[in-house]
This record gives sequence, C-alpha cells and structure tokens, in this order.
Amino acid sequence: MSRIKPASAYSFFLKIILFSLIGTGILFGGLLFSNHLEQKRRKRVDENGLVVKAVVYDRSKTITGRSVSFEYDFKNAKYRNKEAGMNYYYQLNTGDSITVKIDSTDPRNSYILSPSR
Repeated sequence: MSRIKPASAYSFFLKIILFSLIGTGILFGGLLFSNHLEQKRRKRVDENGLVVKAVVYDRSKTITGRSVSFEYDFKNAKYRNKEAGMNYYYQLNTGDSITVKIDSTDPRNSYILSPSR
C-alpha cells in the first residue's frame, strides 16, 4: 500500500482551495453582473417611463427560479413581459391587476412597480 507524500497532499489541498475560490468568484461575480444589467435596464425604462396597468397571465416555477408573466396595452398594441423573483411569485396570482412602468420609446421593456390590489 502506498502512502500519499506530504508534499502532494499539500499541493492537492491548495488546488481544492484554489478551485473553490474560483468557483465562488464566478458564482458571485455572475450574480453581481446580472444585478448590474438589471439595474441598467430599469434606469433606461425610468428615463422614458410611463406607468400603466397590467394583468398577470402566468406564474411559472422552473429549476432556474420563479417568475410572473404579465401583459399590458400601450398605443393599441398588446405587450407581454415577465419578471423573475420569489416575492412577486408568491404575492401575485393569475388574473391579478398590477402596476408596471414601461419605456415609452420601447414598450417591450417594463418592470413591475407594485400589485394594484
């Protein structure tokens, strides 16, 4: 039976720590980058924003998370969007009225302001 040399055990331990740190950095870096992009999108909506009423038409729960889909009318056209997050998923039901802010220059971009209960 062969024994692991102390130097190779130390090297193995350092590799595990290194890969753990890299993995953690990728995970949290990805979340921070995603949050940054969402804040940037909301800022664009706010610059040309209009508040409109919308209706929840679907709630979905997948392996990647939960989301609420909603639809609204603007200038005689119907638009659909969805917002991910557990808060709205548990707070809203299909058919509920909500308030959303839309980008008047590109009405496909929108986000939920609040439930309109």
